[in-house]
Amino acid sequence: MPTLRDPDECVGAVWAGWLALAAAVLTLGAPGGGLSAQAPPGGAVAGDRSGYARSIDLVRSVLERRPGDVRVMKVLAGVHFRRGKFTEAISAHGDVLRLDPKSVESLLEIAQAYDQLENYDAAV
Repeated sequence: MPTLRDPDECVGAVWAGWLALAAAVLTLGAPGGGLSAQAPPGGAVAGDRSGYARSIDLVRSVLERRPGDVRVMKVLAGVHFRRGKFTEAISAHGDVLRLDPKSVESLLEIAQAYDQLENYDAAV
């Protein structure tokens, strides 16, 4: 299990978890039991920007098939947030809030993203 003394391993484990979650989203109620997309072979590597791009593409492909699925939209926002793409995370969570205005998870993560961008007035 990763420890705090090994930050690269921790980042890799979190990233692999997000990829697994994105892959799991593919099977959520999909006709025929799945959409036939697969997670990248070998899993994610810490700092692997191509893995980030692949996971974004994967989640967006699911959104094309399931537009308006708040669960998938939250996965997209979470991937952006975890990779430090805070502006993109704010935008994606804003899309969630238009469909689910009481999403505490999205409200909290928007505030955290603004905090990371040092826009403290917007974070409150």
